[in-house]
Formats: sequence, C-alpha cells, structure tokens
Amino acid sequence: MADYLESEILMVDSTPTAIWRFVTHQNRTDTSFIGVHEFNSLALHFLPPEIRNNGWEQHFTETSFADRGTKSITFTYSPKDPHSGVQRVDVTTTQGLRAQEVRSIYIEQQEAAGDSLILRKMLWKSKIGFQIVTLIHVKGKQPEEQQLRVAWGKEADDDDE
Repeated sequence: MADYLESEILMVDSTPTAIWRFVTHQNRTDTSFIGVHEFNSLALHFLPPEIRNNGWEQHFTETSFADRGTKSITFTYSPKDPHSGVQRVDVTTTQGLRAQEVRSIYIEQQEAAGDSLILRKMLWKSKIGFQIVTLIHVKGKQPEEQQLRVAWGKEADDDDE
C-alpha cells in the first residue's frame, strides 16, 4: 500500500497541474493553491511508520468484503497491537481493465500529545485528491475539528463547499 501511495504522490509531483487546498475550521473554509513542497508535506500523513515499515502483514489483520453490485472489494486492516497509532485501514478496489484497481484508501490514526488525543480520519481518492479530518480532544474541553481537503484531479473544479 505504501508503494501505491508513494506512486500517486510522485505522479502529482511530476505532473504540471494546479493543486487546491481547502481548510475548514469553525464553519469557515479558506481556499488556496499550494505548491508541490506543501503537497508532499501534507500527503506524508498517509505514510505513517506502521504503513511504511516492512512487516505490514505481521502487524495487521486483513479481512475483505466483495460487493457484486458495485464490483468493488474492500480490504480492511486492523492492528494486532491495540496501542498502534494506525487504528484502521480500508483499501477499496474496483474492477479495472485488467485487474482490480485502487479506488480509495481510508486511514484512522490516533496519537496522544500531552493532555490531548488527536484523531485523524484520512481518505485518499486515487488520481483525485485527499481529505484529512482532524479531531483534537483536550481533557475537559469540547473536541475541536479541522477539515483539510487537497484536490488535483478531475474533481478539483467541482468543489461543493
């Protein structure tokens, strides 16, 4: 999976295309173009050590579900260690010309930072863009949410926000 994400990142790096960033916080959305350097920095959230390291199969349990109606297969990976930073990975594939092709990758990741718990829900849509929803739970306060969407593919112009 890391190889696939790295190839998508490299494709964006090497293609002259506009990269949009949409940041939503407290019901306000800011939109801007970003450069390749910032894109790479943001995209690295999808490659935490648990996913990049060899031995992926040793640290996660795989289950799968085939949906005949949509001709897709979803592979779900759960960590064997409940204290892992990555809590869930879903890879959805769809029928391609010669084989199944990755349509999306969803990752849930959590980390403790002082008296806060940070939860990231991340969705990578192949050849289109990605979204990261970050929830910050500070002890004794309401959770704070921020949404980040980065788009470079065919849906970049179809912003519905």
